[in-house]
Amino acid sequence: FESEGLEIFDVKDIPIHGGSIRVFAKHAENKSIKNTGTVEDYLKREEAKGLYSIERYLEFADRAMEVKIAFLQLLHDLRKQGKKVAGYGAAAKAGTLLNYCRIGPEYVEYIVDDAPEKQGLCFAGNRVPVVESSRLSENAPDFLAIFAWTIAAEIIRKTKGRFSGSYIIPMPFPKVVRDEGEI
Repeated sequence: FESEGLEIFDVKDIPIHGGSIRVFAKHAENKSIKNTGTVEDYLKREEAKGLYSIERYLEFADRAMEVKIAFLQLLHDLRKQGKKVAGYGAAAKAGTLLNYCRIGPEYVEYIVDDAPEKQGLCFAGNRVPVVESSRLSENAPDFLAIFAWTIAAEIIRKTKGRFSGSYIIPMPFPKVVRDEGEI
């Protein structure tokens, strides 16, 4: 921000996507907008959480690798058993996870998404097709990986009448559940 002549004057917690922050910036020379004090509070919280140390990021990398290995192992085992896996939710986080794990249609046959703009397309990097939700009834998988895991309970309730298999919640660590009560 500073390199562009901007100054952060406020930060707010946003509950979407499992927790995000919204940052407000102004032109540095604009004195009519005052700093709310939240910026300093956030910086102190980040420091207290160790976000300025390399160790914290190395721990994050290790944890990401553990999730990747567990998710790939689960999908590999299901494929060996002849089980069919589909996904639900063509969210950006799904693309990040699938591409990080190098998962393509050999593990996830298709991804259901309710947004008509996404249907008929494929995920970049892995070519998994995105389809409409009627596919769950027509070509039902044995397992449905919920790629919008922050709203997993809602998706399970929404699909319960059209899907009778088990659900895979890939994050924060992969697990298989039968209903929202197990999340």
